[in-house]
Parts: sequence; structure tokens; C-alpha cells
Amino acid sequence: MNMNMNIKHSLVAAGIASALLAAPLAQADGWSSVTYAKARVVGVEPIMQTVQVRGPAERTCWTVNRTREIQRPVNDPNTVGNTIIGAVIGGVIGHQFGHHGHYDGPTVAGALLGGAIGNNLSQNGVQSYTVNQPVRRCEVTRHYRNVQQVDGYRVRYRYQGQVYTTRMDHEPGRFIRIRVSERVTPVN
Repeated sequence: MNMNMNIKHSLVAAGIASALLAAPLAQADGWSSVTYAKARVVGVEPIMQTVQVRGPAERTCWTVNRTREIQRPVNDPNTVGNTIIGAVIGGVIGHQFGHHGHYDGPTVAGALLGGAIGNNLSQNGVQSYTVNQPVRRCEVTRHYRNVQQVDGYRVRYRYQGQVYTTRMDHEPGRFIRIRVSERVTPVN
């Protein structure tokens, strides 16, 4: 029997030692006794945040005048007259170079060249003018506005005569569930 008693005493001693060693470890690891309770809410205050909200796009249009220069060819109805005048002037100049009629080649060449120049000038005339042309311009703008929105709630609650404060993402109602251990904390 002595042996059975020794075994029993050893088992009891080991159990007590285990309990004594486990208690501080449980407290250090947060394994303390936890209970849940209800606490009365004594105040709720919304926490506001300012955010920018983009409004609808707004299109604004207007008309501006654009000035353009336009050039167009002008055909002179007096083409034959200009050709003849050019040929006569060219012939006179060519005659001067042909030693006053001793050589007909420069006179003929001057007449042909003068006639071509007169004809060309009457057909290649260019007339320039400016035109104001209306052009439509548009611009898209966006307007932003600041809006206040609820970002959460600052909740005050009472438990055993003490008032605590926490932040919640929703309104809690009249009571909140709390966790009681070494500290009092709300349970969402």
C-alpha cells in the first residue's frame, strides 16, 4: 500500500505543480477567465468625414470667328488685247537689240516673248481676300463638391459605474455586448 500511496501523492503533487505553473502562463497568454455582458449605451456621436464627389459633366459651347485669307485666280476677259500689247512691246525691245531692223530675229523673238508674257499675266492674275468663318468650339468641365458623410460612430457605454468609449462602424442601439476579462472591450 505504501507504493500506491506514494503514486497517489506523486500524482497529486504533479497536478498541483502543473496547476501552479499553468496559472501564470494562462494569465500571461491572455487565457484568463472571460465573460460576456451587456452595457448600456449612454451616448452616440457620428464621426463625419469630408469627401469630394464628382458631379455630372457639363458641356459649354461657343462660336468664334476664324479669319482666313483666300486666293483665287482671276481670268482677264481682255486676254487677246494683253497678248497684242505684250507682242508690240516685245517687238520694239527686240528691234532695238536687232540694230534697228538689220536683223529681224531679235524683233520676232521679242514679239513672241512679249506676247506670251502678256497672255500669261492676263490668265494668272490672283485676287486675295479675307473671309470671317464661324467656328464652333466646345469644352467639357466637371464640377466637384464637398460632402459630409458618416465615417463611424463614437460610442460611450456604462458598465459597473464606469463609462467607456469605443469606435464602431454602425449605430449600436440601446445596449452593446461587451467582453469582460482584465479589460472591458465591446464585441461587434
